[in-house]
Amino acid sequence: MSKIRDKTGKFIKAQTNEEKFWEKVNIRNNGCWEWLAQKDKDGYGTFMLSSNKGQKRTRAHRYSWVLHFGDVPKEKFVLHKCDNPPCVNIAHLFLGTQADNLADARAKGRIPTAKHGSYSLYVKGCRCEDCRTAQREYQRQYRVGRNEERKAYQHRWRAERKLRVAMSK
Repeated sequence: MSKIRDKTGKFIKAQTNEEKFWEKVNIRNNGCWEWLAQKDKDGYGTFMLSSNKGQKRTRAHRYSWVLHFGDVPKEKFVLHKCDNPPCVNIAHLFLGTQADNLADARAKGRIPTAKHGSYSLYVKGCRCEDCRTAQREYQRQYRVGRNEERKAYQHRWRAERKLRVAMSK
C-alpha cells in the first residue's frame, strides 16, 4: 500500500484494486458473493481497474477470477455455475469457451432448443425426411407471405394511381 497526497498536501492511504473490490462485495447466505456496485445492462458487475496507465473497466466476476487464480487465457471466458450475474464467488465460477457457455445455458433451459428437423431448426443440405419436410414448410410459408405482401402492394399502388389520374382531370 502506497501513500499519496490529497489536494491539501496531506498524506492519504491509496487503496489497491483488491481493497476497492472487496468493499463492493456482500457475502450472502445462499453462497453467492453479490456485487453491490455498478452493473452493466446484463446484470454483471463492472469494476474499474486502476493502474499507472489509467483506468480500465472489467467485469467483476472476471476480476475475482484474476485475484484468486491469475490471468484468464485469451480464448476462455469466466462462466457462472450459479446463473447469478452479479456473483463473484470463485466457487461459483469456472473457465470455459463460448461453446461451453452455450451448452451450459442450453442444459439449464435458458436457451430454447429445437429438435433436428423441426420448423425452427433444419440442417441445410441434410437429406433426412424431417429436415426436408421442415425446409419445404419454411419455403412454402415464406413464398406465401411474400406473394400476399406483393399483391397488397400492387393493389394499393393501382388504387393510388387511379386516384391521381382522377384528380388530374
